[in-house]
Amino acid sequence: MECLKIFVACFIYLYSQQCSAMDLFGLNIFREKNDYVEYMYSIDQSFPVSGIALSPDGTKVAINGWTSRELEIWSLDQRKKIKTLHIPNITTWPRNIAWSSNGKYLAVCGSSESSLRIFRTEDWNVERDFNKTQIEACQMPRFSPDSSELTILAADLITLKVGTWTELRRLVGVPLGDTNPAAWNNDKDINNFIYLPNSHSILLAGYQFLHMNEMRQKYKELCFDPESSQLGGIWVLKEQNITLSEIFPIFCNFGRAEISALSINPGSTLLAAATETPDQNANSKLKSSIRILSMNDHKISMPYSLAGIAWVNCLAYTPDGKFLLAGYDGSATPDGLVVIKPSTSEQLVNIKLKGPVTDLVVSDVEKLFLVAVGNRVEIYKYK
Repeated sequence: MECLKIFVACFIYLYSQQCSAMDLFGLNIFREKNDYVEYMYSIDQSFPVSGIALSPDGTKVAINGWTSRELEIWSLDQRKKIKTLHIPNITTWPRNIAWSSNGKYLAVCGSSESSLRIFRTEDWNVERDFNKTQIEACQMPRFSPDSSELTILAADLITLKVGTWTELRRLVGVPLGDTNPAAWNNDKDINNFIYLPNSHSILLAGYQFLHMNEMRQKYKELCFDPESSQLGGIWVLKEQNITLSEIFPIFCNFGRAEISALSINPGSTLLAAATETPDQNANSKLKSSIRILSMNDHKISMPYSLAGIAWVNCLAYTPDGKFLLAGYDGSATPDGLVVIKPSTSEQLVNIKLKGPVTDLVVSDVEKLFLVAVGNRVEIYKYK
């Protein structure tokens, strides 16, 4: 009888903390053990999680969902929700939250009706709202490393000055159905972007159409097929520029060649890029690989193939540079997260998850990383 009481008490505690039953007694009995990462606990939600952001001190996480008009703030130390913020409309894009590195602001992209909302973290009041006429189709916000800029990937690429929220630059994009040849993204599709460390320069990842034979000839060393029609690449937008100054071409292919995610190692010497292309042997399904670009000589490593993985949504180096984490959608395999040893491209462990990874953040303070998957945020410790 006493054992039953203890068992019931544990489940009541778990329910009150909104943690998974996998956390019972700290045993994690439903997960395989490994020597590299350890599952700690999870935060369950009533909605599919679209984006997460860690506070700079690593003590709090902001969580937003596809079908929710609420943005939840959780304490990782207390393992409980400490604040619920409201946004005007539901989110329509993944990886839609950003926390400034000075900890003062939290930005979230919403639907096209209410494009961007910025909160002050000192009192959680709304600092500024931008509607769809100001920022149309807000997808992904990113603060600069020094917290002085906020850049938003939307129909246009827009950089704001933090504090005054005035517009510093705008690269005009192509409205749906338009073919304006002067638009910066006319022949490109951008999937992700990051700021370079200690800089206001930006890297944008995606693909570009190869319309002409001379373009195919220019990138022939990267092309698997002489008729290649797409180039997967990373474009550089330098500080204060309003045009893309250069491109790091990664590879090209016939039909589809995309860069879906990117991450820079702690020493800013290596850039990891996740690539997607059709698998000719699997009924046109996608296959993924990781390629490493040297930031010094721009040489590209041989692709490290991720067998059975269709699309890498998120890439992140750990702050010590020991691991490279890749959250993905599966094809021939279940969805999950791969832990890679960057120095050898060795796959150390493949964690199977119940749903695709929509966001991934790594703590700069604690040896923790958080994964958004399905209706939950899973917290892991790396060793």
